[in-house]
Amino acid sequence: MDESLRVNEISDNFSSFKAKDDIEINEIVSIIVPVYNAGEFLCNCLESLINQTYSKIEIIVIDDGSTDQSAQIADSYASKDTRVKVFHKENGGVSSARNLGLKEAIGNYIIFVDADDWIRRDTCEMVLKSMLTVDANVCFFNIIMAPVRGRNYLRAPNAETGIRDKKQLMQEVLRNFYPCVNNKCFRRDVLFRDDSSLIEFDIGTRILEDGLWLMETCMNWKKGIVLKDGLSFRRLWTGSVMGNKDKELLNRLEFLITFRRLIPFFEKEGEDLYLEAKEYFMTFALVSVRKATWKSNRKWLAAYAEQMRELDSNYAIYIYADIYNILSQVKKGTFSQNSINKGVAVLNSNNSWNGPIAKIIKRILPYQIKNWLKTILLK
Repeated sequence: MDESLRVNEISDNFSSFKAKDDIEINEIVSIIVPVYNAGEFLCNCLESLINQTYSKIEIIVIDDGSTDQSAQIADSYASKDTRVKVFHKENGGVSSARNLGLKEAIGNYIIFVDADDWIRRDTCEMVLKSMLTVDANVCFFNIIMAPVRGRNYLRAPNAETGIRDKKQLMQEVLRNFYPCVNNKCFRRDVLFRDDSSLIEFDIGTRILEDGLWLMETCMNWKKGIVLKDGLSFRRLWTGSVMGNKDKELLNRLEFLITFRRLIPFFEKEGEDLYLEAKEYFMTFALVSVRKATWKSNRKWLAAYAEQMRELDSNYAIYIYADIYNILSQVKKGTFSQNSINKGVAVLNSNNSWNGPIAKIIKRILPYQIKNWLKTILLK
């Protein structure tokens, strides 16, 4: 294809600019694909990669000790397309697979794609020309969520295309683009510490391991570009790590544990980002409490409360003592005003109905409970 690509005008909330008339693109994009027993979906993933409109790419497939036909499928593609490079290793988890991919990558731009997902045909082209236009070293783009049943939908419907500085990018992580790597592109300079050592994924972390890696790279974010377009497709199915309903409550606990390790990165950027990260954590924790309550599982409820207590004891006291009782009443269908009175004092001590705790609780509590709380607090 013609490597000379016309770059469109991009604008954000603060400024607009027009790209150069033509940009010569000679950069290699390295696409890292960790694979473990993904034979059912791997062909769809690889087809989306080899058919990219921007052809100067390398596709690094890391077979993490698969026991199904994944290895054979990957080798078959490598035999037909020299851009596909396959590495076979003993099973060590997705972090070890990604780390190997990072070490083998030769491109100046890195994209991660999970083996059960796929990307739009023009993803590499759109991302690369957008980054080159503004000299960005990181790009966030939208994900199209693709459930097995139901319609596809945008992960971040309120996202807006535009330029972002480091702090704004961190806000985008919390508000629109999630602490993950499969909807981002990184220029190579983002991947290294000041001592030139490679920033690697933590092989001891199972859930949100990519979020932890992402936050470790944020010290190198100079300028970013955000694209509201859905360029990546995320398959929602029960075989994925977070989609496994049997391990949902465990996964939620591990998410909370890891996310607490992310909060100091936000805190370094100011009190406002710290509070936003804390609210993100507490909202996820409260939803987890609700799920544990609906499943009558006090073990996980106590575990979630402990994570909240570690971050802010005021939250945990209210959650453990009161939310369980409230939601238990809802589940049994025996609503009573007395069942929620215990939490009123705590809410009042946090600036009543508009306080930080109430702000989060209003998002997740059933309609009837929210109305009762509001009635009591506004008396």
